[in-house]
Amino acid sequence: MQLDHEPGARHHLGMIAVLAPQDLDDDGRQLLWDATEADPAGLDRLLTEELPRLTILGVRDAASARLLGMVAYDGDPGAPGVPGAPGPVGPAPASDVVVVIEYLAVAEAARGTGLGSRLVDAVATRHPGAAIEARTDDDAVDFYRASGFTVEAAARDPRWPERRRSLCRRAGWRSTTPVAVRSTIDRTREALDATGPAATYREVEQVVLAAGWTPCGAGDWAFALASPDGQVVARISPFDPVGPYTARLYREAASTGLVPTLYLHRRLAGGGDLQLMERLDAVSATEGASFLARLGDPEHPSETGGEPLLAALSRTVARVHRAARRDLPWCGPLDTNPSNVMRTPAGRLVLTDPYYADGPNLYATAERDPDLVVAMIPEDQRRYLTQIPLTCSGPWKPGEAEALREKLRQADERRQGAGGSSSAAGPTSLAPRRP
Repeated sequence: MQLDHEPGARHHLGMIAVLAPQDLDDDGRQLLWDATEADPAGLDRLLTEELPRLTILGVRDAASARLLGMVAYDGDPGAPGVPGAPGPVGPAPASDVVVVIEYLAVAEAARGTGLGSRLVDAVATRHPGAAIEARTDDDAVDFYRASGFTVEAAARDPRWPERRRSLCRRAGWRSTTPVAVRSTIDRTREALDATGPAATYREVEQVVLAAGWTPCGAGDWAFALASPDGQVVARISPFDPVGPYTARLYREAASTGLVPTLYLHRRLAGGGDLQLMERLDAVSATEGASFLARLGDPEHPSETGGEPLLAALSRTVARVHRAARRDLPWCGPLDTNPSNVMRTPAGRLVLTDPYYADGPNLYATAERDPDLVVAMIPEDQRRYLTQIPLTCSGPWKPGEAEALREKLRQADERRQGAGGSSSAAGPTSLAPRRP
């Protein structure tokens, strides 16, 4: 079963939603067959006996409503949230919770869109810090390995005795994180859940400030607050289209130990992004540049025979970046600023924020051709486009942000009046370039 390694056609994927077994129509049965190759009687048994005890997440095509992908897993005791969307992500699992993926399939028409990775990330979002396991055949091992799972031989499944099976596992942070930090994350998540699915960056900021978090930094795209004990940092961005790809990198490369520990990721209403992660300290520009140089050539022979963990990180960085560039015309090249290398409390050097939105190009296009930006970015994903801190690049000139918001508002009205028709210009008008 091929999942999403090879390039494929781009589809208008809907939100990931919780499904019931009765929601699985002919498309769902086809996906189950893709995952199991069961005969009709076996599929009926899956639908009536197995799936009712599992949690099912699915994605439909936004235009045709066809089911394009699904994951069914065990280990979700009543989580109320809908993954892949702002809002609750479920109850805090205990440190030893393991979520087991039983079935994962992507329709042939949607392979190459990254949907398989999105579904795995949705499971992780619902269970922050829990380990995730899957038992699979050889044809899906590469997908799981590329998604940050370790792979080892597993016992044969009596349902398919002729197939060689593998156990794929991605460790969660809960098993290695101090109780006090887990408690901080759980309390914060509970407070965030209370704000509901329409929480904006402003409301999230107020939640953490009320809990005693304090400002500890700001950049062009986001600002940061530290937890009362100083062990956890909240990165809050009013508008950050590449945030999900950074979170995906942190999850998929977690086993290398060369990225920050991500405790929670959530998309916010209006296009914002929230990441809770371990506290990091700055390193010298020389040390950061040396790390990036080694990351750029991790296969280079050394006294230790190469750097396999750096090589694994390099491959993951490139793979996730390709997905971001494929999905986001405004995604820039990899950021090689040495300040993106930092140190964990344990002393490890880690890579942070290697992806960025090409702000000069995006904002210039919004100024020059707001109809194109409106056609490509829905209003609910760019509402706070002019609210990013711009701490490094400098603030907006007087009246400039207001004028841009008005241009976008008028473009929204034109688009609504035209029945949602797109601008005549194509997505390549937003071709990335280095700022």
